[in-house]
Amino acid sequence: MSWRNKFKEHTTNIAFQLSLSGNMVRALEMAHAYHHGRNREAHNISYDFGRSVPSIRCLINRGLVEHHDMDGSKMNTPAQLAEYANHRWYTLTPAGDAVYQLCVIAGLITPVHIAANEAVA
Repeated sequence: MSWRNKFKEHTTNIAFQLSLSGNMVRALEMAHAYHHGRNREAHNISYDFGRSVPSIRCLINRGLVEHHDMDGSKMNTPAQLAEYANHRWYTLTPAGDAVYQLCVIAGLITPVHIAANEAVA
């Protein structure tokens, strides 16, 4: 099933409603980091956040995130290991990107560049 159909299943026809738990918002933040190639940040979120797998699956089921698997067992050379380490495991769908932006506007997610500037100030 396409991400678009999955997303439609989790919204209503007349009144738009999409429910996300706090864990799902954190997983969306992790997927956003992967989507933009910030794997170290995504790994840090993942390690800090023990419920990432079930939450990311909920986002996939809602059509907000897509998973891109890679077989790590065939990684033998340093170049292959680097490719594996930098792999974009998750990407946001257009709907996922829109929901991410809404979470930022609502103050549920603080983008890294804003958090870094606040830490310095």
